[in-house]
Amino acid sequence: MASSSSGIPESFDSPYPRDYESNEDSLSQSEVDDDLVFLYRRMTYGTFSNRIASFMFLVYRFFLCILQWLKSQAFTLSCIAFVLMDALITVMYKRLIDHTKNYVMVTMQIIIGTFASLIGIVYIFCSIFFKEYMSRPFSPRPLFVLGVLDMFSTGLTAIGSTHTSGFMLVLLSQIGVPLTMLTCYLILSKKYHRYQYISSVFILTFAVLKPLLSRDDSTNNRLFHNLIFMGSCIPDSIAAALRERQYTSRFFHVVKYQFYSLWLHFGFNLLFTTFTLPYTGGGILGYFENLAKLFFDGYKCLFFGINSIVDNCGYGKRVTCDDCGEAAKIFFIYLILSTILRISYVLIMMDGSVTFTFLLGTVKVPLTSIAFSLHFIAGDSVSTFGTLDLVCFFGIVGGLILYSVGSKCMQEARGEELSQPLMETSQA
Repeated sequence: MASSSSGIPESFDSPYPRDYESNEDSLSQSEVDDDLVFLYRRMTYGTFSNRIASFMFLVYRFFLCILQWLKSQAFTLSCIAFVLMDALITVMYKRLIDHTKNYVMVTMQIIIGTFASLIGIVYIFCSIFFKEYMSRPFSPRPLFVLGVLDMFSTGLTAIGSTHTSGFMLVLLSQIGVPLTMLTCYLILSKKYHRYQYISSVFILTFAVLKPLLSRDDSTNNRLFHNLIFMGSCIPDSIAAALRERQYTSRFFHVVKYQFYSLWLHFGFNLLFTTFTLPYTGGGILGYFENLAKLFFDGYKCLFFGINSIVDNCGYGKRVTCDDCGEAAKIFFIYLILSTILRISYVLIMMDGSVTFTFLLGTVKVPLTSIAFSLHFIAGDSVSTFGTLDLVCFFGIVGGLILYSVGSKCMQEARGEELSQPLMETSQA
């Protein structure tokens, strides 16, 4: 192809300025600029067919550049997505619980079952197209203990969330930070910086300050349910320590881990739902009839917005009235956000570490608190800030910042970088 003195191709016979199949990655910026000018000239002076071909190729180049940029910024974008999705999921979780309060364990069962089914599809896909990766050894035995811990953690979290306000969820969930430090120290003999020990005292103090000083036993926030939610942090912190051992194991397999853990979680959660259903008489047959009715009414509430409990309910009663109107919409939003979060988590773990993802999670506190104060995001679950709320909020944020500083000091003292790859991407 002939070229002008400026390097711009002069012939319009070829549909493309260069052979992009073989030379695309080796082009210099000046060559790319020349080709763009060439395409512009074809679109301006060429025949109609040449103009269409040039336009389509220009669109192709545009999307190719976007994909290349996204690939180069995959880790940064994954971190941003992880933080944003983590905050939004907390809000959507609370909204979903508020609309399905009387069927909270059914809702959890459906959520876990949905993700277990999705990871099952991923497992089959990887078994067909990534046989070498799927042939790597993995033992599911340690996951049985994790399944039991997740059963109690999920159950207590769901029950406690029914009458715990959104902002209180953010505060109380931070109790998991000092508890996780304690379990990692006891189980993994993990050492921490003195700043991190001080931060755990800060976080624990300000997390329990709000429910102790402001004993608001309203419908949206009850001390009893606050304590249940706090109790869910105990099995969750033990599970976190055991998971860190799994993540750092040379036999860690992300697909098999997700597959076995989710299906075990599904089975154990079903047992929890079965054995925590209040007994109302009628013998064993009546008990399982009530269980079947619970699942059927919960299914109607979640997917069709049908209210089953409308009489002898409400404030001061044993149960609240159903409010299933927006449950389906919130449920599907929750699933989409959770899927993005899981993908982001896997991408981060390929280039990061457990510590790094934990530090990312500290950003969740201010973002989630802000999200709960915005009606267009939190909806009926919106929370307002009081003076004590702000004091506890800034106290916890200060503790999290101090924890991050302590983590950084430990990494610098050891001469290690913050992020260490936990999964070998070359074998995927």
